[in-house]
Amino acid sequence: MKSSSSTSPTLSSTSANGKSQISAIATLTTFLQSRYNSEAKFLNLDNMDEDPIVKNIPGLDGIGSSHSRGKVGPVMFKLISELFPEV
Repeated sequence: MKSSSSTSPTLSSTSANGKSQISAIATLTTFLQSRYNSEAKFLNLDNMDEDPIVKNIPGLDGIGSSHSRGKVGPVMFKLISELFPEV
């Protein structure tokens, strides 16, 4: 993942110190890495709501539903493009 803070995605702008954004992005990165098959170059995003890693990300309750808060989609796809450019 790129280290420049100006291009790093964030999930929320409400945190005063930024720690919750960093934690959420790190956890989302862990989730994406756990779902990637490098041999097949396949990222499995099935049943994201049920994944125990996703359940630990603050603000991601109901991901993929109309009740989801924040900018989860753009953040997730930004991370995917950085972590797995071949996908």
